Amino acid sequence: MSSESKDSVENWVPPTPEVPDYWETPDFTDLIENISTNGIKIPQKSYLQAGTYPVIDQGQDLIGGYTDDDTKILNDLGQVIIFGDHTRCFKLINFDFAPGADGVKVLKPNDNIDPKYIYYSLKTLQLPNRVYSRHYSFLKKSKLPPPPTNEQKRIVAKIEELFSELDKGIENRRTAREQLKVYRQAVLKHAFEGKLTAEWREENKDKLETADELLKRIKQEREAYYRQQLEEWETKKQSKKPIKLKDFNSPKTSKFPINSISSAWILLPLEQLAAEAVLGKMLDKQKNTGVAQPYLGNINLRWGCFELDNLKTMKIEKEETARYSLKKGDLVIFEGGEPGRCAIWNGEDNTMFIQKALHRVRFTQSYNPVFAYYFMVYAIKTGSLERSFTGTTIKHLTGKGLSLYPVSTSWTE
Repeated sequence: MSSESKDSVENWVPPTPEVPDYWETPDFTDLIENISTNGIKIPQKSYLQAGTYPVIDQGQDLIGGYTDDDTKILNDLGQVIIFGDHTRCFKLINFDFAPGADGVKVLKPNDNIDPKYIYYSLKTLQLPNRVYSRHYSFLKKSKLPPPPTNEQKRIVAKIEELFSELDKGIENRRTAREQLKVYRQAVLKHAFEGKLTAEWREENKDKLETADELLKRIKQEREAYYRQQLEEWETKKQSKKPIKLKDFNSPKTSKFPINSISSAWILLPLEQLAAEAVLGKMLDKQKNTGVAQPYLGNINLRWGCFELDNLKTMKIEKEETARYSLKKGDLVIFEGGEPGRCAIWNGEDNTMFIQKALHRVRFTQSYNPVFAYYFMVYAIKTGSLERSFTGTTIKHLTGKGLSLYPVSTSWTE
């Protein structure tokens, strides 16, 4: 038997609600009158953006449009229920309106039925889904046993009391979420002002490296990384030659673009701090050759994480693996659209690649990429990173802008 015949009106048996024995079980048509809308329905193409009377149709929005035609208006009906014959949508209406043309049923409860009670009852029904076919015939077969009138009103009052509590809970949650954002920003602010670790630094002041010692160690690690890359390039002579390291300048301890940065820390342009910073590979199906490999695009990078369910592939030559692949601890940064958005790669080495919309920053062992990640979050929140953006409509964080951006360097705290 096909699903359509199985769900036909003749074969469909509505579920029987479990209700007290003293509740009546009248037919649907004894509870509700179907108000005729012949000759007054307004086609969607005739809707106005603004007008005297609202048009109620079977769409999800309460009001579909407007009209100024007072000959199409249903008025003085009291509270009625709109049912979408195609959409199975219910709306409780208590004002004058014009009915939309397609699939609108106007249902008026009889005098012994509280309109809100029957509306909430209708919302509990599980009608068969015939997509854009008609559903009113199924609705008419449904059972909606009503309690006595006074009990209906008490049930409605309790429902609305609980709904009010739920709405209040949702609002409290929204407020808490906003307060949490403020708290997170305060934590970041204190972190990069050095306040979170001030006590630790005081307790360990005799054990900490000097600024010169820390810089020397970072410099040695960067040079060792560069020599390793250079040796690999000289052996293969096919991959792109490693970029020569920038010499260290005197570290800056003031005039940093983020106010109140800890004076106990060192400030260096990223190009002097990272072991390597590269932009991903250009997507070009006509020119790219090699083996198809999964890559991260802008849609895969979120704040603090990656979405890997919709990965695509691009062709990568073996010699390009070192340059465009990721290793654990790499900081991946968004280049355009929402520049600065970033996350740390914690997957396997050399199994994931990046395309040109993303930067890959690799640090030496003396610099914690998690510290760098939170510093980028802080730089975005305070607006200081925006000074490195280019573009007017769509913002970009170019390789040059990223490399010259001053980054805070602390001890391994």
